[in-house]
Amino acid sequence: MVKTCCEHHHVAQPNGFTIFNAANQRKGPNIVINSFTPGTTTVFVTNTAHGFQVGDNVRIGSLTTAPQLGGLVMTVTAVGSTTQFTTLL
Repeated sequence: MVKTCCEHHHVAQPNGFTIFNAANQRKGPNIVINSFTPGTTTVFVTNTAHGFQVGDNVRIGSLTTAPQLGGLVMTVTAVGSTTQFTTLL
């Protein structure tokens, strides 16, 4: 199971909306997912320290146990530890 992260780059934040230039996204490192627990939120546990912060966008890829998540971009809503983070999906 591999997780790929993408950083987003803020251009402006008018009226509570964050606008970013998708053409300028930088691909981060691939991070192995040891497990995930779906629910109202999804908690992911990684093999190594992920370095994510609340608000980071992550893209799921090559998740063999849940291929339907492949390609989805999710926002990190909580960080439980250096190897655990939560998204809304």
